[in-house]
Amino acid sequence: MNTADVMRPTYLHRSHQSGVGLSGLLLWFVLASMGLVLIQVVPTVVEYQRVNKVVRQASEAGSDDLVRQAFERQAQIEGIHALAGKDLQIVRHEGRTQVGFSYQREIHLVGPAWLTLKYSARAN
Repeated sequence: MNTADVMRPTYLHRSHQSGVGLSGLLLWFVLASMGLVLIQVVPTVVEYQRVNKVVRQASEAGSDDLVRQAFERQAQIEGIHALAGKDLQIVRHEGRTQVGFSYQREIHLVGPAWLTLKYSARAN
């Protein structure tokens, strides 16, 4: 063994260094950013599923007015504020009632950046 190796402190050996490199730091930043966006997107997806369920139930009510009233009642129970009964698109096709809807949600990211989510579906 060389005298220089004995005198060299152990923290200078490459294999003993630890910490986060630049690439690791960037990876953590990207993952954290994606996590923050996901935290804001998940409630809108849950809301969309609730709206879709209520629209499917309301589509069986009968006439246009009854469908809108059924949607309004159930939306109030479910706590849906994304759209109202007047926003439903009701179409009669071959004796069946098709009820559609579409709406969008905007999520502010940073500065002038926004994420726009567009939701639409049709229940028959």
